Amino acid sequence: MKKNNYGFTLVELMIGIAIIAILTATAIPAIKAWIPNYRLKAAGRDLFSTLQKVRLLSVKNNSNHAVLFDTAAGT
Repeated sequence: MKKNNYGFTLVELMIGIAIIAILTATAIPAIKAWIPNYRLKAAGRDLFSTLQKVRLLSVKNNSNHAVLFDTAAGT
């Protein structure tokens, strides 16, 4: 009678974990270099969106509006 063994051995699991750890270790420096650039682009998109919103509001209401920057509060 043939016994069906499903699953992985401990050695196979350890090799898989080691491969994942090596890939993660090599990807972390690239991710750390990418994050500041991503944040800068996101801030630029947010600023552009805010300026467009204020512009459209000014045209809609036929009045002047302003965008205020508060560097102390970070807004």
